[in-house]
Amino acid sequence: MPQPVEQAGTCIWQGQMAPAARPNMVGARFSRCDRGRVRGAIGWGVLACGVTLLALAGARSPHHQMLENTATLERLATKLLRAERLAPETRGSLAQLLRRPDYDCGRSACDASLDRRNADARSTLATLLAKHSGAGAIAARE
Repeated sequence: MPQPVEQAGTCIWQGQMAPAARPNMVGARFSRCDRGRVRGAIGWGVLACGVTLLALAGARSPHHQMLENTATLERLATKLLRAERLAPETRGSLAQLLRRPDYDCGRSACDASLDRRNADARSTLATLLAKHSGAGAIAARE
């Protein structure tokens, strides 16, 4: 079987090839001589697919993001309703969250049902924050 000889980045085949063996030899020549180019092409293809997936994942609609943020507020309100006390760090984080515009449908375009859900969750969290920040919370700690 003829063996390839590499010279200056190209393959030169030595010997005679039978016509029946030619298709197999072409495959062998491609895999033996052009490994660097094949690996480079595969690498660039994988990189292009990865960049495309990242672009698609980051290109979510603002409505979908507001829906996720509202669901987060609702879950947080449900959890905090059962809490007897809130730590000062939790109260600070909650106040900061309620000030963020991306968690407030009043500052962005939302449909009516999402606006109502968001307002309910925000009012529940604001009530909890006021309840745990007031004089009753200080008396309960003592």
